Amino acid sequence: MIPLRLNLSNFLSYGEMPEPLDLSNVHLACLSGPNGHGKSALLDAITWALWGKARGCEGGQDQERLIRDGADAMSVEFVFELEEQTFRVVRSRSRAGKGDVGFNVQAADGSWTDLAGEGKQDTQRRIIERLRMEYETFVTSAFILQGRADTFTRLDPKDRKDVLAKILGLEIYERLADRAREMKKAAQADADAHARTLERLEHDLETRDDLERRKNEAAEELERAETQRAASASAVASLRERITELRVVQARASETEKRRDEAERALAHEAAEIERLSHRSEELAAAATIDDEARKAAAERPKLERDETRLEEARSRHDELTAEAASLEARLGEERSRLDAERVSHERTAARLEKELAAESGARELLERARAEITALDGAAATREGLLARGAEIRERQGALDAERQARETERAETEEKLSLLDTTGAGCPLCGQELTPAHRKQVKTSFNTRVRDLTAGDKAAAKEIKQLGAELSHIDSEGAALKEAVERRGTIASQAAALGQQLERLAAARDELDAARLAAKEIADRMKAEDFAGPEREKLARVREEVERVGFDAAAYRDLKQILEQARRAERAIAGAREAEAALEGCKRESEAAAERHRRSAELKAAADADLVSMGERLIGLPSLLEEMALAEQAGVTAQKAVDEAGRALGTTTHALEVLDREAVAAAEARAATAAAKRLAGLYDKLTKAFGRDGIPARIIGNAIPELRIEANQLLNMLTDGQLSISIDPVRETKSRGLKETLEVTVIDAIGGKRAYEMYSGGERLRIDFALRVALSRLLANRAGARLETLVVDEGFGSQDSEGRMRLLEAVMRIRSEFRTVLVITHIDELKEHFPVRIEVKKDPLAGSRVTVL
Repeated sequence: MIPLRLNLSNFLSYGEMPEPLDLSNVHLACLSGPNGHGKSALLDAITWALWGKARGCEGGQDQERLIRDGADAMSVEFVFELEEQTFRVVRSRSRAGKGDVGFNVQAADGSWTDLAGEGKQDTQRRIIERLRMEYETFVTSAFILQGRADTFTRLDPKDRKDVLAKILGLEIYERLADRAREMKKAAQADADAHARTLERLEHDLETRDDLERRKNEAAEELERAETQRAASASAVASLRERITELRVVQARASETEKRRDEAERALAHEAAEIERLSHRSEELAAAATIDDEARKAAAERPKLERDETRLEEARSRHDELTAEAASLEARLGEERSRLDAERVSHERTAARLEKELAAESGARELLERARAEITALDGAAATREGLLARGAEIRERQGALDAERQARETERAETEEKLSLLDTTGAGCPLCGQELTPAHRKQVKTSFNTRVRDLTAGDKAAAKEIKQLGAELSHIDSEGAALKEAVERRGTIASQAAALGQQLERLAAARDELDAARLAAKEIADRMKAEDFAGPEREKLARVREEVERVGFDAAAYRDLKQILEQARRAERAIAGAREAEAALEGCKRESEAAAERHRRSAELKAAADADLVSMGERLIGLPSLLEEMALAEQAGVTAQKAVDEAGRALGTTTHALEVLDREAVAAAEARAATAAAKRLAGLYDKLTKAFGRDGIPARIIGNAIPELRIEANQLLNMLTDGQLSISIDPVRETKSRGLKETLEVTVIDAIGGKRAYEMYSGGERLRIDFALRVALSRLLANRAGARLETLVVDEGFGSQDSEGRMRLLEAVMRIRSEFRTVLVITHIDELKEHFPVRIEVKKDPLAGSRVTVL
């Protein structure tokens, strides 16, 4: 993982970055700046972006403490290179506990492809799978955080071994072992299933002899049933032939009955038709009579229709003129309504403006008071900004004093430990281990006691300063709270003053608008009173009314003419109907004669049908007895067919069952082979489970890696201590019961072969041991994990070293830098900065937050 770009927003001491921190061309760099200005925060941002964890919230809890004071939310964007691909992680979090994480990979065209999963947990899992590394593995190897250099060394031996297993990527063997156990279980289940199948098949094969016997009995029964069925079929065929002949006679008799019935229906129909035609003739004779009054009325129709045409033209013109006059009157009414509405609108506008102008003097007075109060509050904002800046300086100084106190406590504990070693009989120098003379011992003790008193005095001075700073900070906080209220009050009044100014501007313009509205309303009222509107429409309406008088349409005469004309038309229609009745009477007489002829022919057909039915009835007397014989013969055939079917089914069932047994015999052989194969496969997966287990391949890999780790660490430790110290790493240790226990013991050996506890060494010596182990772990991770880890970070590792120790650590960093693509060293020591080709300076602005500059 190679860092390329880092962008922070409200993360710890950082506000909004002016531009992201570009690390794409950085190989070896020094992160420098005063303590507490935000150097380590950059590293915390990287781990928080990738895993959602950082110092103080390693378990992922209390992440809100990472949000900058005064901000509601934070976000970090981290772009890195991994296996020649560029990835981007964007993580955000609010004080309400809500957050999100995005994960992308860059395509060849520069666009970003989304790799996020379903929810934050799924996305985090995908990030870890891509990195193939957990947070704990990262911070115990190549990420040497401030105050965490001894993380690996101080782990319990068992936990130390688990970390080494993760660095070596041995989790895959755990997954392989789990998979092998699952496959063994599945193979054993297959073997059990095949065994059950085999047991069932062998039980079925025991029934073969009984099935052979039942098959032979079914074949004999089928032969007997087929003989009986053939005899029944012959008897049914003879009876069916005789019945068929009588069925033909029966069909002819049925047809004859239909003809007789049709002849009877025809006789009844023709008789009814003759009677109907008689009545119709009487009606037509009466309708053919015409009176003289109807003839006279019909003769007047042409003259009446001419009068109707003349009156229709006059009515049409009268209706057109009347409609036009109504339209013109409606338009006059619309114009009158429009003018009245416009007048009312102007009057309402004038009333509204008069009401608004009544408040002008009050608004002007409020504006003058607001401006006076703003002037009085102008100094509060500047005073508050100065207090905030001073408060930031005090908090930064408090952090520095606390760090100095912790350093003094560490040094005092080490010094007192060395004093206790001097009090031990025969103890040598705690620094070099050489034997001491009484005078030299006294001199060394005096030096140590003087240093303890100096450290105590420093604590007292620091405590006094911290107390003074706390009092000043308390005063600043209380005064700042009051000033904050004044600043907020000024903002509220300024908004009110702006609104009042805008209101007075609107009222100045409203005066002219009021005069215009009053004048417009008066002009409209005068026009309506004088009827001075819609002149063309008024003139046209007068002309239309004059033309209506000239047309002179008489509506009553028009209605009388319509009634007389309708009477003439009815008389004309009655005359035409009488002439049609005369013609219809002749046709009715002809239809009566034809109906009488049809009635005679139907009587003859009915008599012939009755004679034929008597003859056929005599032949059909024997049909019922033949049908009874036929029914008995068919029942005997059905019984014989059932016997054939039952015997056939029995034969088919037994034959099919024997065929199934033949197939089951083959299946039983296959089941025996499958059972044996599944058992062999289960045994193979059992061996794989043991091979992938903790005592199998992983144990051998760790055993092979330990010498490599020891050699790498001792090569670097030899350079850092000038050959005075080395370490040994043991994968097992002997228990009290003289058994062996898997572990990862780390033992420190001095130049003369003596072993001392890690805790007995000074802070500077322990840091060198920790640094050598951590770099060795980083190399092991890079080599064993496919060169995924190509970044080394050392955070504030030089402060506990003397001048020579710092130079040795620096030399070690320079020697191993070629093994990593990116090496970042964080320090506040000025003399070390010049040794790095690239410096990343971090400074904190009290208001804007920390700022980063690449030099």
